[in-house]
This record gives sequence, C-alpha cells and structure tokens, in this order.
Amino acid sequence: MLQERDVFREIIRLLGLALLVYGLLTLLQSGTALLYTSFQNHFPWLQLIQPMAYALTGLIFLKCPASIASFAYPREQSVDWSYKNILIMGVKLAGIWLILTHLGTFLRHLNYYSEQIPLVGRYQVLTHSLWPAVAIYVVIIIIGMIMFLYQPRIKDDQS
Repeated sequence: MLQERDVFREIIRLLGLALLVYGLLTLLQSGTALLYTSFQNHFPWLQLIQPMAYALTGLIFLKCPASIASFAYPREQSVDWSYKNILIMGVKLAGIWLILTHLGTFLRHLNYYSEQIPLVGRYQVLTHSLWPAVAIYVVIIIIGMIMFLYQPRIKDDQS
C-alpha cells in the first residue's frame, strides 16, 4: 500500500517537471526579449534570474524528490490512507506554492526596483520601497516553510 511520503515524492517529481519546462520556456522568452530591448536598465540580467530559479528548482525537484519528501515527512507514517493524509499533503503543497510564487514575485519586484534607482535615486528606492517589500516576502516565505514542514501530533491510543 502506498504511503503518504511516496505519493508526495511523485507529486514533487511532477511539479519539478512542470517547473523545469516553465523555467526553460520563460528563460527562452526573456533571453530573446533581452536581445531586442535597449539597455536602459542598468541590470538587464535580473530579468533572467526568475526563469533560471524556476528551472533550477524544477531540476532539483526532478533529481532528488526522495530527499525533499523525507525532509517534509521526517517521521514514519502509518499505512492507513485517510482524508487526514490528503489534508496534510495539501498543506505541504500549499506551502511549496507559497514559497515558489512569492519568491518569483519578489524577484520581479527586485528587477522593478533596480530599474527605478536611476530615476528616483538609490536612497529613496532602498529606504521607501525595497525593505518593506523584502520584509513582507520573507514573512510569507517563512509561513510557506512552516506549512511545508507541518507535522500533526501523533495521538497515542494506548491510554
């Protein structure tokens, strides 16, 4: 019988394939768009960081899903498959979604703020715009990690 960790490992593998394909596709699109744009941006390579991060994450998810599954499920599971297992797996996958989505959005905002430095000035961008955004994204990514590592308490039925 399948355990929750085995199902989670295969979902991570499928997610890795999807992330790798998406990352490579957007890397190709961003790379070709970068060739045809003017270099008014002081950091044009920042446009390539987000697709590369998705592709590398997908590659990691494809190559070592067992280690990610053992990190998400450090304890042994029971063989019983119930709705609780599906709920726990959903919480873990939602945590991964929070991390990946907000990491990508943070990289997009970082690119936007780097474009604003010549217009507004380094001091105004760094003090008024960037640090509150960094704080918000760090908090959201920490919440995602807590959701990813969620383990319910095991109740002893012996008492």
